[in-house]
Amino acid sequence: MVVLTSWCLWKERNRRTFDHQDRTVSELLALISDEVARWCLAGYHHLYPVVDTFGRIPGRELVIL
Repeated sequence: MVVLTSWCLWKERNRRTFDHQDRTVSELLALISDEVARWCLAGYHHLYPVVDTFGRIPGRELVIL
């Protein structure tokens, strides 16, 4: 989780420095929660408790069209 959060913060720092764009804290937290869910899909199943904390569903959702 420390590596994942550090990576997201590093990417945000680069975005602010080089692209002159910034996100709000709530947008950054949403980005981190999305990234945690992606890592769970990639096989990091020990992050399921973190996904639950963010209120996300670790896995794919059925979308009815």
